[in-house]
Amino acid sequence: AASAAGRREPGRHLRRAAAAARRRPLSRTRGWHTGRGMGLAVCEGMNTHAPTLPESFADTPDEDLALRPVLDRARLLRLALGAELAMIAVRAATTHWATAASAQARSEGGWRALDDIASRFTAVNTLGAVVSLVVGLLFVSWLRSLYEAAPSLQVGGLRRGPGAAWTWFVPFANLWIPFQMLSEFHAAADPAFVASRLPPPPRTDAPVGAWWATWVISGVPLLLRLVFGESHRAVVPRDATWHLVSFALLGVATVMGLRVVGRMSARVSERARRIAAPREVLDLR
Repeated sequence: AASAAGRREPGRHLRRAAAAARRRPLSRTRGWHTGRGMGLAVCEGMNTHAPTLPESFADTPDEDLALRPVLDRARLLRLALGAELAMIAVRAATTHWATAASAQARSEGGWRALDDIASRFTAVNTLGAVVSLVVGLLFVSWLRSLYEAAPSLQVGGLRRGPGAAWTWFVPFANLWIPFQMLSEFHAAADPAFVASRLPPPPRTDAPVGAWWATWVISGVPLLLRLVFGESHRAVVPRDATWHLVSFALLGVATVMGLRVVGRMSARVSERARRIAAPREVLDLR
């Protein structure tokens, strides 16, 4: 009978629940806090799925974002130049040792010793060539990053694009074009002309010119050895003078290259800071 009555009055249980709720009044303060807690829980649940930017990129200007690849590649290039400087010292010491040891082996008739000396000499020079190749690749990557960051750094008047940096590996073109690109960018990125309407004067920085000239001249002693010295077919040179002079010049050029990369990094960092300075003043106002 009761079940039949429940089927005849489907809303009876709802009416009973509403009456019981009216008999238990809820405090306004408690209800307000409960509602606020439910709202915060809903908001927190929604925020957990909302996409957010990393804190390091939240308030970072575009100039700083464009500058990061330049500075990162500059650090790698300086590390590689340091490794090449150490490798130059190793190659110079190996050349001096191989020349003296070969002369002694020839006087004693030790042909097997000559082969061993030649193999060690070749291994060290091969490792040095690999290090030089890595330095060249990093230099191209660094020079390309400078030209790619030129729009963000407001550097204009560049005659070549980033792709021209690959001329580092093109014979004869590598004697001039990469130097011209670096010198041109160094002049155009002068921080003193950020707020000026006049373009910076196209002058060559003295350390950049001295570095490039020393690097080019470092290969001249080896050419003179082929022209006036012994045959190029000799694996171990009989006279290490030409090689040692070349290594000395190459070491000086490497030290200058470390300085040039550091100066360029400081230059573009200062330019980015001056570009962002008016924006910071407006934000404070």
